[in-house]
Order: sequence, then C-alpha cells, then structure tokens
Amino acid sequence: MSFPRVRAALVCGVLVVAVSCTSGPNSPINQPPGVQAFAFDAPQSDIAQDGLFVGVSFSGGGTRAAAFGYGVLQEMEATQISIAGRTTSLFDHLDILSGVSGGSVLAAYAGLRGRAGFAEFPDRFLYRNAEENLSTEIGITTIGPALAGGVNDASKFTRWLDANLYEGATLGDLTRKGHTFIYASDIYNRNPFIFTQISFDAICTDFASYPVSHAVAASAAVPVVFSPIVLQTFPDQCRTPLPAWVNEVRGGAILTSVAEGLKRYRDPQSLRYVKLMDGGLTDNFGITGFIVERANYKTPYGPLSPEQAVKLTRALVLVVNATQKPSAGWGRTLEGPRGMDLINAISDAALVSSVHASYDAFHQLFDDWRDQLVKWRCSLSLARVNQLRGTLAGWNCRDLLFFIDEIEFDHLGPERAKELSAIETRFRLPREQVDVAIAAGRDALRVNPSFKKFLASLHGRVTPVRPAPRRPKPIPTAQAEALVEP
Repeated sequence: MSFPRVRAALVCGVLVVAVSCTSGPNSPINQPPGVQAFAFDAPQSDIAQDGLFVGVSFSGGGTRAAAFGYGVLQEMEATQISIAGRTTSLFDHLDILSGVSGGSVLAAYAGLRGRAGFAEFPDRFLYRNAEENLSTEIGITTIGPALAGGVNDASKFTRWLDANLYEGATLGDLTRKGHTFIYASDIYNRNPFIFTQISFDAICTDFASYPVSHAVAASAAVPVVFSPIVLQTFPDQCRTPLPAWVNEVRGGAILTSVAEGLKRYRDPQSLRYVKLMDGGLTDNFGITGFIVERANYKTPYGPLSPEQAVKLTRALVLVVNATQKPSAGWGRTLEGPRGMDLINAISDAALVSSVHASYDAFHQLFDDWRDQLVKWRCSLSLARVNQLRGTLAGWNCRDLLFFIDEIEFDHLGPERAKELSAIETRFRLPREQVDVAIAAGRDALRVNPSFKKFLASLHGRVTPVRPAPRRPKPIPTAQAEALVEP
C-alpha cells in the first residue's frame, strides 16, 4: 500500500472512532399542545403608552456584541428625560428588545430583569468564561463530533445560561415582562426563526413552557462548534390557524421567506423537525421580528392600539451592530484561517451578503408605517381624537417623528473601529477588552446623530446625565463557582 493510502486509511480510522464517540443530535424538548398550550394569555401591549416608542436590536458577535450593546443601554440609562412632568431614565421607556447570538444573551437578560438586575450583567456574563464547559477548538479529538453535526450538544451551554443568567425562566416569563425577540436560523428553510407565539403556533407546540436558555443557545449555535437545537413539529395537533398574512403576502423577500417556512411547518410530508442554528446566518441585525409583527396587523396603527397611536409623538429604533470589519491577520499571510477563525469567517461571509438588504427593508418599513399613521391620524374627527386622547390640548396629527439608525464601530473613527474589530467573536474575553467594548457602546450612542436629533426633538424636556458607569458589586467567588454546573 502506498504512503498516501496508508495515511488516508489512518485518517479514516480516526474519524470512524471519533464519530462513534459522539452523543448524537440534540433531542427536542418542546411540548405538544396540552391544556395550557394555547391558553397562554400574553399581557396587553403597553407599547408607546407614554407617547414614545423605543426599540433596540443587538447584533451577533459573542461577548463583544453583548458588551457593546450593554454600553448602549448604560448610556440610555444615564439619559434622563421629562415626560408629562415626570423625569425618568430613557431605559424605562424601552418598548422592544431584540437580539441575535451574543446580542440575544443581553436582550433576554435585560427583558427578564429590567433595570433592577441590569447592573449585575457584567459580573454574571461579560466578565465570565461562558465557554468553560465547552470544546471550542477543532482538532483530532473533535473533528468527528464536528462532522457528525457539532462538537457541543445543547446541554452544557443551556445549563450554564440557566445557572448564571436565566434561572429556568421560560418564554412565557419573558413575554409577561415585555416584548423581546430572540432569533435563530432555520437551516432547512433558510430563514430566520423568531421565538414568538406565532412561530410556536405554526409548529403546533407549547410556547409558554419553552426555556429561554434553549432559545438563546439556538440563537448562538455557531455551526460546527454546536449541534443544532431541534424543535419537533406536531402538525396533527394544530389548534390555531396561521395568520392571514402568511397566505396573502405578495412581494418582499423577507416576509415571503418567513411565510413559506411557516407553511412548511404544517406539512408533515415536508418536515417533522426544525433544526436551529446561529441567528446571524439569516438575520444578524435581529430586525425580522419588527417586520413580521407589523405584517400581522391590517390596521394602519398595529401593533399599537388606537389610543396608543394618537398619543405617539416620537419613535427611536436603534440597531446596535457589533459586527467585525475585515481586519484579521490571516488576510495578509498565505496560511489561515484555521479553527475558530475559519468558522467565524464562514459565518461572517454568509451574513454580510444579506444584512444590508434586510436593513434597507427594515428602514423602509418604518418610513411607510409613519406615513400610514399620519394619514390615519389626520382622518380622525376631533371628537374621536378627544375620545382616544382624553384631551385635544396639543393635538397635531402630523406631529410624529421617527428616528431609525444603526450604531456601529465606524462611528467612533477608524482607529477605534479597528481596535473593536480585533476583539474575537467568543464567549470569553479579557476583562480589558470587555471594558473597551462597553465604553465604546456608550460613546457610540452619545455621538449618534439620530439619537441626538431624537433628544433635541423632545423640545428641551431632556436632562442628560453622564455619571461614571455603575460597577456592580462582584459576586463572591464561592457563590460564582456554585452557580456553574460541574
């Protein structure tokens, strides 16, 4: 036998042994629709009750993205505004949070804990090593599991997330707290999968009992490093029809793609299992949920109520983009990329090609919605306005301004953007890099022109406060160690 054949045989032997040691795919844990399944009563929408609509979406990018997004929220918390004679933090006016991959870790935590637990996030996650129980390198001992679907199954990461962040919270708990979208990618249908009641109704399964930790793990399931999170469909037990727009949608690549996926979930001949991976593969900005939410309503004001729509005067929607700019050293050498650099390069190539088209559609959605709202508001009689607002004082049907923008590294100048882009896409970073990313998030929001215009549009009712960032009390070592599963 020639040497090349001997080497090939040895490699094949190693792969056979490695593959035989894998644990197989993740088993679905979602439940079929039982007594409680579709009786879940989500709270009435409180969006824009105060005349403001504020939404923030966090991109993927591991701990780098979570730290950058955390800095943005810190700056929002430090900005005090006065509404109807009451001064509050802008953070308290957040209506919608959305997140992908590393951004989903932050969005889910902020959605569950609010301001009360916000200060603890750095010590609970940003300064921790969320990879401590994971295998993240591709080598001779991990190539088999990698080829079999993924080096890590769901168990270790979901246990870590629950022990340190979510404490067993479910999607029902998250929805009762407010409006938070978590994204994964349906790798069969090749479209975003949003962890919402609509998606779970489509696969005919219980929404309220599904763990937040599993949703976030799906959102962060980088190909090869993680095996897909699996949901089982139960098309023979469906109790709720698909939304009307699913069969009526015409045009628009994003909505069409989502609608086709939702219809396939009801077809037992098409698929019985939904395989979910990194949300950044199909929507790294986490903005599809806004588009789907708007499509679910036929009224010009939905998802707002008529009362909310006539009170609304300002909307601020920010996409916090922590995506790396091309800066890797292997671009200047013959060798590379290897290992995690290779995996991240493949993921980045997949997401960058479509992300700008999605953002353009997202921006256009809000432009159109604003026009429809103004047209509807101006068609109302004064009697109807008085009924909805409780007063005609200050009424101007056209007094409605939307501020939609992206917060990204480039806004901080080329040198700082280069420094931030050099931070790895990992779930463990040196404390110094975490602090750099947090400070960058604060500064990037502060200098953002749309944010400044939004504050200026409040007609002097804004009181900016710039205290030093609050550092939470560190979790005692013994307690922190106890939080981590062995």
